[in-house]
Amino acid sequence: MFGFCSYNESMIEKVHEEIDVLVLYRRGGSRRRGAPQKFSWRGRVIGIQNIDMHHTVREGRHLYHVFSVSDGTRYFRLKFNSENLAWTLEEFSDGLAD
Repeated sequence: MFGFCSYNESMIEKVHEEIDVLVLYRRGGSRRRGAPQKFSWRGRVIGIQNIDMHHTVREGRHLYHVFSVSDGTRYFRLKFNSENLAWTLEEFSDGLAD
């Protein structure tokens, strides 16, 4: 009988909390690009080392920018609401197996 290894699975916690984010905007041809640099969550400032993925999602008339980022050990999913300009921490992972 074969089993599945779970060594690469990590604990993902759903958060859905508003956060403050420092964003760096750069010119890039005809488009400006915003990249989160650090964010404040539960009294701690978390520096972003990598932006692993960015995509947009439309929910009704709202356009959201979703960033998958890491601080070197933990992974976070940040969501930017382009209508009300609010940031939300959607989920995070400590990088450790359950």
